[in-house]
Amino acid sequence: MGKSTPTAPNPYTTAAAQAQANSAAVRDSAAYNAVNQYGPLGSTTYQRRSDGTPYAQTVTLAPSAQSVLDGQLRAADTLTTRAASMANNIAALPLDVSKLPARPTTIPTAGTVTDTIPNQGNALQTVTATGLPSLPGLADFGADAARAQSASFGKAQALLQPDMTQSRNRLVQSLSDRGIPLDSSAGQAELDRLDRAQSEAMNRAAYDSVAAGSQEQSRLFGLASAARGQLYNEGLSTAGFNNDVANSRFSQDLASAQFANSAQNQRFSQAAQQASFSADQRDRALSEALTLRNQPLVETAAMLRAAPSFQMPGFQQTPAYSVEAPDISGLVEANYRNQVAAANQRQQALYGSATNLATTAIGAPWFGRWLGI
Repeated sequence: MGKSTPTAPNPYTTAAAQAQANSAAVRDSAAYNAVNQYGPLGSTTYQRRSDGTPYAQTVTLAPSAQSVLDGQLRAADTLTTRAASMANNIAALPLDVSKLPARPTTIPTAGTVTDTIPNQGNALQTVTATGLPSLPGLADFGADAARAQSASFGKAQALLQPDMTQSRNRLVQSLSDRGIPLDSSAGQAELDRLDRAQSEAMNRAAYDSVAAGSQEQSRLFGLASAARGQLYNEGLSTAGFNNDVANSRFSQDLASAQFANSAQNQRFSQAAQQASFSADQRDRALSEALTLRNQPLVETAAMLRAAPSFQMPGFQQTPAYSVEAPDISGLVEANYRNQVAAANQRQQALYGSATNLATTAIGAPWFGRWLGI
């Protein structure tokens, strides 16, 4: 405890000793690890200094391996020479495409599309009554009916009148033959009966003549109506025929337009196919030109890739060593810290001794007397 703190070692001396030790370790490691190696394909040996450290490495191939290497080097040299010769044939200028087939940029016009159809006239939607006989009414043919009535009644009267005259003469003769006076009640009764019978016959003839007149009027009305209807139907048929003709012409024009458009579309498709074929021709020609242009480059690259490479025998690699410099700054710093610590320790020991001495003096009897206490 009473001895002084030992002096810290000199950092420079320590660093020199460490550097010498590192160098010796590296030399020993290099000498121990540089081992000569021998195998079926050859050997690797080391040339050494006087201290045993290697300074050179020699690789010697077996005769068979050396023969293979020489052959591969000759083949590689031949292929490389030929590749260099073929490299002179590689085009240096841009590819000239002026002689290639032209690339189509448009499709020729194939004609005009038919988008209209000639007008065939307006379809007949109504049938005119112009020129047709007037439509007969109920009051028409009255005169014809009256004439028919008169003719019928006159005919009936002409047929009945002679018989009526004979019947009256026979009745008068019969009354006279029987002695019945004409102005007697019996005679008047017979004459009245005959007059009533003949009057009824004439009335029936009159009724029949009226019916005959009505029938004639109806017949004429029917004929007139039938004639007008026939003429109207003929006009209607004519209108339908005209419409059918117009529709037929329209259908024919439509079919012609469709045929023309189909032909135009076919021509356009053929032109498009021709343009596509021309574009394909240009693409193929361009591809062939690029192939011919790149062929020397491809063959040159193939020759360079085909050049053989010799696989050297596998030997252990020579170890690499490096001598590390000693950490002088660290040693100096550590030496400084040690010296500071030693100084602090000495100072603390001095202070402690002074404190102990003062405490001892204060507790001594003489200290009070010295102070006059």
